[in-house]
Amino acid sequence: MKTVYELDLHESTVVKTMIPEYENRLKQIIYYRVTRVAGGWLYKKIGVDFPEVFVPYSDEFKSRRETEI
Repeated sequence: MKTVYELDLHESTVVKTMIPEYENRLKQIIYYRVTRVAGGWLYKKIGVDFPEVFVPYSDEFKSRRETEI
């Protein structure tokens, strides 16, 4: 499966996010559809009526090996 950095323009993938249990809240699993667009990505929660969020491109979280290539 491709990482968000490997997506081609207008290509999408699904990302699974796990939010741990804390205080009196149960563990949550949230799925996002991530679409590569010019300048960044659009994140949309799956199964929830919530607007898409634009995330500008940043290589901050890329591994060093990927950045050097």
